[in-house]
Amino acid sequence: MHYLSIEGVAEGVLATLMGDPPTVKGLEAHETYYYLLGFDKDVWIRWINPNTMIKTSWQAYWRHLGGWEDDPEYNPFYEDENYRITGFLWTDYVHGRVHPEIFFMYDTEGVWFTMASVKYSKDGRLFYKLTQISVWGNPGAIDGIVDGATTDFSQPFDLLPVSEISFRVGYNW
Repeated sequence: MHYLSIEGVAEGVLATLMGDPPTVKGLEAHETYYYLLGFDKDVWIRWINPNTMIKTSWQAYWRHLGGWEDDPEYNPFYEDENYRITGFLWTDYVHGRVHPEIFFMYDTEGVWFTMASVKYSKDGRLFYKLTQISVWGNPGAIDGIVDGATTDFSQPFDLLPVSEISFRVGYNW
């Protein structure tokens, strides 16, 4: 839905999963509901980029697991209610040759995920991309759980705290 008065786009999604996917064996089925609200807007921030607008995308996400309290299989790893807030900003410089991006996600169980990258391509085919990713937050939010892991970032992969920098060279055919 496009709003002319604010020149932005609002979006919403509602999805449900009524039990386990067919590939999951031996786990109790739960009704799962996913909700997503988003808003996209291009804004002028002339001191950052005087020639091109900054493109932004904001989203709020909620997942609800029905009948959660009685299930010892998943209970240590996930909460019955999970909320996330995300933001993604990007723009172009030098006629599209330099493309920076910033992404962040906050999980309300106390975890931050951030990504910043810059991509350079002289001709649109051969490109170089430098990316930084960091995950940090609250590793002890629930007592009695190994390392206090409570979110998708901390169980089963234990991404708290993890940071990395990568450099990529690619070619678009």
